[in-house]
Amino acid sequence: MSPSIDFTILIWSVIILFSAMALTIVIKEIYEYIIEKKGKKSKREVRFLKLKKENDNEQN
Repeated sequence: MSPSIDFTILIWSVIILFSAMALTIVIKEIYEYIIEKKGKKSKREVRFLKLKKENDNEQN
């Protein structure tokens, strides 16, 4: 293979990688938005509230 073909494959690999990462982030945000709209708490909120409750218990 010539160097130009290798470089093209590298560029396309990077483009596909970043596209997959962006798509993953978008899907995650949509999922969290749907959960919030239903009134349920996201995992992050539940974890935060649990840690906050534990800290309050330790202080008392």
